[in-house]
Amino acid sequence: MIINPVLRSFNLGPCFVNSTKHSQSIIKMGRIKSKRSSLKMGQVIRKKAKAKKERERKLYKHKQMPKKGRKNLIAPMSLPNREQIAEEVHQSSEFLQNVMKPLASQVSASIDNSYDSQLKSMKQEIKDKYHERVDQAIQSYNTAFNALQEYDAFIEVLDARDPSACRFLAAEGSILGEKKPLIILINKIDMVPREAVVGWLNELRRTAPSVALMGIDQETSEKCLRSIIESVCPKANKIAVMGLPNVGKSTICAYNTRLLNELPAFSFAIASEELSLMQTVVWTDPMYHLALATINRAVSTPEQPDFYSIYGLPDNESPEAVLSLLAQKWSVKPKSAAKLLMEHFWNGSQKWFCVPPPVKSNKSENDAQLAALEFSRPMDLCLDPFVQFTAGQAFQINEELLGETFEEEDEEEEEGTEEEK
Repeated sequence: MIINPVLRSFNLGPCFVNSTKHSQSIIKMGRIKSKRSSLKMGQVIRKKAKAKKERERKLYKHKQMPKKGRKNLIAPMSLPNREQIAEEVHQSSEFLQNVMKPLASQVSASIDNSYDSQLKSMKQEIKDKYHERVDQAIQSYNTAFNALQEYDAFIEVLDARDPSACRFLAAEGSILGEKKPLIILINKIDMVPREAVVGWLNELRRTAPSVALMGIDQETSEKCLRSIIESVCPKANKIAVMGLPNVGKSTICAYNTRLLNELPAFSFAIASEELSLMQTVVWTDPMYHLALATINRAVSTPEQPDFYSIYGLPDNESPEAVLSLLAQKWSVKPKSAAKLLMEHFWNGSQKWFCVPPPVKSNKSENDAQLAALEFSRPMDLCLDPFVQFTAGQAFQINEELLGETFEEEDEEEEEGTEEEK
């Protein structure tokens, strides 16, 4: 008996085939029900179903759902006074819609307008202050030179911590050129050691008669000032007192208001590290730069503590390294350390002065000057150590500020307003 091989492939088991026609039908049926073709069709169907689900997911994700309508508040049927409550709710809704909503929009608009107006007023205020500063600088500059014809003598007030940086050399030259008396006055001598005061007196006397005072003690200072005025300009009826801001001109003029007349403060000086350290001008650049320049000016003298020993730092470090070490010591950033360091000098917690040039003098001080010098202690008797700096250069005139004009600026503003119109 012969077994068809096709039957064996379909696992039909042993069977007996008696006719050729029957075997051909079985072969045909085996070809239709191929396992390979059914697997491929299943993969295609699953792939299409997965793609359809992905499309539906994307459509659902990006589909904008319709907004839900606002539901009107309806009082329950069992609630007493249902009609009255519904009417009150309706009136409240109308009040919010017709009154409060327009009012809120008006308030929002007014806030925006007030912000614009405040910003505009702030800009205008800044411009006005700058114009005012320019006017003050020009006025003080002109007054300093026009006073040559009006006053009989002049007193230039300097800060004892850095007298050389407070000098107005152009005015000194004009006064001496006109053959008028000039007195150089060192004020605030209680803030520096006595050796520094005497050294600066010897240096400044090479230019004009000089005197050192402490403006707080009126009686002693008045005697000392009267003594030098009688020796330098006894016949003067009007004496002009000039100098930078915050050097004590008003205190000096209070000794004799009839004779002494305060001129406007020199507000035309260029901001420098020397003047900013004394707070006679406002430092507008980053505080880090001012601290670097100040540290770079630090010096030491024999048998005296220097900047590094006072702050407990290694010797001869660069200014940048000094600020980094101070930042680590104070647990702050270097920029904050720079600000803290400058505040030490400004608020008086760390005293300082500029070392005078080594000039010898055989001049003996009078009794009034010696009494005034008693308010400054010798270096070895000072309780707190002093940071010592190199002497600053005489301040420079801010010619750009004096030559400032606003005509072009005003024209630009007018053009801008026309374009806006």
